[in-house]
Amino acid sequence: MVRSGRPRRRRILRTLAWLAGLGALAAGLAVAYFAGYELTAPEQPVAPAPEPVSGGAPVPAAPVRPERVNILLLGIDARQEGAQTRSDTMILVSIDPSTRDVAMFSIPRDSRVQIPGHGLDKITHAHAFGGVELATRTVAENFGIPVHHWARIDMPGFLKLIDVLGPVEVDVPYDLRLDDGRFLEKGRHTMDSQLALAYLRERYNDPDGDFGRASRQQQFLIDVAKQLKAGMTLLDLPQTLAIINRYVETDMGLRDAVALARLAWGTNLDGIKRGMVKGRGIMLNGIYYYEVDWPATNQVLADLGIKDGPATGGTNAAAATTKQP
Repeated sequence: MVRSGRPRRRRILRTLAWLAGLGALAAGLAVAYFAGYELTAPEQPVAPAPEPVSGGAPVPAAPVRPERVNILLLGIDARQEGAQTRSDTMILVSIDPSTRDVAMFSIPRDSRVQIPGHGLDKITHAHAFGGVELATRTVAENFGIPVHHWARIDMPGFLKLIDVLGPVEVDVPYDLRLDDGRFLEKGRHTMDSQLALAYLRERYNDPDGDFGRASRQQQFLIDVAKQLKAGMTLLDLPQTLAIINRYVETDMGLRDAVALARLAWGTNLDGIKRGMVKGRGIMLNGIYYYEVDWPATNQVLADLGIKDGPATGGTNAAAATTKQP
């Protein structure tokens, strides 16, 4: 009898400990939320925008708005655990905490940029060469945008949130055949994690290629955020936090994370501005690249409110040379 009772007591104690921990976490989040913590840009970004250097290659000329907070989202599609991976998805989320203005700026994985220490190459390789540090530095130095925070997301794992919280309703903008043969007609679709992953990966059958995929990824994130905001309850918190903790790495501490959540909760998600790098596809030595049109891209950044105005005469470090890889 004693032996049979011990496992049961241990299970009860573990349950009580878990509930106590959950209660403490919920209390901590509540205190942080109601204390009114606001998201602010750190004094020293993780990857500050470079200053123009006399005699060197100029960076985009338009000034960056100092009050904005820029967060780089790196979607990693790691097929093998621990593998040195490229960034399959790269989206800069720029937030003005005072106005709650939010902009999403997608950077195609094949964009041809200067990767510090590695020369001209596809921006997707920056993460494989040097992890988050090099990826954020590459974005900052090529686009002249300070990166204040980053979040690296294992997309296949992160999408398990859909299985925990329920399927997500996604607005598919046009007819699309996925790589696995499934066909999605234009319109609303209910997606589980597996269908969502196939949908977010697909680019070869997309009529707009990687740019269509980037736009779909942006809209998918907005759709998911809407449904999380509308449907998540305190009972979903344990599994949600467990998945986020396992599949999302970030440099943000609890205070900044709570401030970001607080800001997002009061943001009109339908009003998020969306844009992406402008350019054209080229072939160099038999390899496909996306050649960035820097003046047009700087104009996009200005239109999104990330910079104060369009660049005038400024170029980018990667555009300052015509040397081919």
